[in-house]
Amino acid sequence: MIWFFERPNRLVAERRAVTALASSVDWLDDFGFGIGDGARLVLRFTVAVGDAKVDLELRYPRLYPDTCPDVVPRDPNLRLSDHQWSGGSLCLEYRTDNWRPELTAADMIRSAQALLSAEATTEGGAARLPAAHELTQGQRLRAADYRHVYSDALVDLLRQAAPGTRMAATMRFQFQGSTVVARIDAVDTPDGRWLQPGFPQDGHQATGVVMLQPGTVTADTELDFTNAELPREWARLCAHTDANPEGAEFALVLGGSGLRMAWRWLPTHAHLTPVVPVHAGDGGSERIGSIQPDMAAKAVAVVGCGSAGSKVAASLARSGIGRFVLVDDDVLLRGNLVRNDLDWRAVGAHKVHAVAARLRLINPEVTVSARALRLGGQEASGSVDTALEALSQCDLIVDATADANAFNIVSAVARRAGRPMVWLEAFEGGIGGMVARYRPGLDAPPQDMRSAYLDWCGSLNAPWLGTEAGAYATEAEGGKVLVADDAEVGVIANHAARFAIDALTGGNAFPHPIYTVALRAGWIFAAPFEAYPLDVPVPEAGGPEVQSDQDRAEAVEIFTGLFAKDTHEDPAA
Repeated sequence: MIWFFERPNRLVAERRAVTALASSVDWLDDFGFGIGDGARLVLRFTVAVGDAKVDLELRYPRLYPDTCPDVVPRDPNLRLSDHQWSGGSLCLEYRTDNWRPELTAADMIRSAQALLSAEATTEGGAARLPAAHELTQGQRLRAADYRHVYSDALVDLLRQAAPGTRMAATMRFQFQGSTVVARIDAVDTPDGRWLQPGFPQDGHQATGVVMLQPGTVTADTELDFTNAELPREWARLCAHTDANPEGAEFALVLGGSGLRMAWRWLPTHAHLTPVVPVHAGDGGSERIGSIQPDMAAKAVAVVGCGSAGSKVAASLARSGIGRFVLVDDDVLLRGNLVRNDLDWRAVGAHKVHAVAARLRLINPEVTVSARALRLGGQEASGSVDTALEALSQCDLIVDATADANAFNIVSAVARRAGRPMVWLEAFEGGIGGMVARYRPGLDAPPQDMRSAYLDWCGSLNAPWLGTEAGAYATEAEGGKVLVADDAEVGVIANHAARFAIDALTGGNAFPHPIYTVALRAGWIFAAPFEAYPLDVPVPEAGGPEVQSDQDRAEAVEIFTGLFAKDTHEDPAA
């Protein structure tokens, strides 16, 4: 896409506008068009700023005039202004955020000359000129390859320490592309070992020293970046620790200018590497919306950690759920990555353990019990019984298996324990899915709802037209295989997660217990996003089961035998 070939009239207008400007002012000369790097059109020109001549270049973008051009010094090593991006572009009156297609190169040239002239004639130079832009955090950190993520809790800890007291600490760090991100993991204080709350305990580990700078002296005066031995020297002065001073690799100081960190990145370096501080931000509770704050006290069981279950679990963890019980016997393989919420790092691991690790990375304070077993399969009865007991203690149970055997077991636990339950199914071919909810006393029992749903499907007089071609896949007319992709499974999983949150918080956002939702045209669906709610009558609550006197007496006899003094006696004898 070359704009000046597509719109030659605009190229002519650009030259006329610059020519007209040059004839009307005495500070612009020596201008001409050329081809720059990447076959981009450039306009080279010279402006007079006081007694100086400044050579500049305007670089047209490929989508000109819909996007804004750049003005840079022709010398790439020349810095002309404090109002200049790190790549050399001047921050002018017209920028990406306020550019209009009717503006031309002449307008950009006027703006560049005005900026440079104002800086040259203003007392105090560029520092006294108002900035026309505000950098975002992401823009400020683009060139920062070494970063330290810190929390308010760490700052509060350091402020409580005696000024000048050096304390041994450990940090975790990890690589994200070309960036190294570190975070303080623990600090040995005079009162004991302090652990960073709300931060994950994964990644590479390093040891070092933290301290509070006395008085209002800036932290930069305490950190000598030219002394690679500084962390070790400080470590030898630490109290309340058994750490090896020779292994200290970083030093962190809180002073009048904020946090500063220096890191001995490589043992061969003769200097320390500055590490840019990045505030971790809040915990995100205000972003959850109407979800109640006591979600951290809730426990949710997710049976099935495949494509749907892994997504439901992750969504609920982001919603603040504090405890999970995960049940699944399957192992993650490479083919699962097209839909599962996990990634390559978990290939070969049991899904429950990998999902558990993922949930801890989403919310490091979450508690997860992972059970690698198959409900409804051949398992030791003791293991299954223990798992079912764990399910019964949860505030809500999610069945994401789409397996009838597992559903029968999970629904029985939910009904007998009086626990809410949510289950879901993503249809083959990605044409849609079903989500359902059971609330004890408010909805029909899960088995009744499932039977009603199957009866409803059978009454539609619209048999399934495709033939199954594999999990989440079906064949349409003409033999074309339709496969449910990650987005389609994710839609149904997120509906189920919202269903679960509503049930946990005692809400009534969903007036029907079962919804069948369309994502594509097919089967009974004429178009995407159709929804078919289904109501199932709630049976009248029956009274307690009648116990006869004979049954009670016989049960007492059995219990008496169980607790006989002679444990070797056969109670049935």
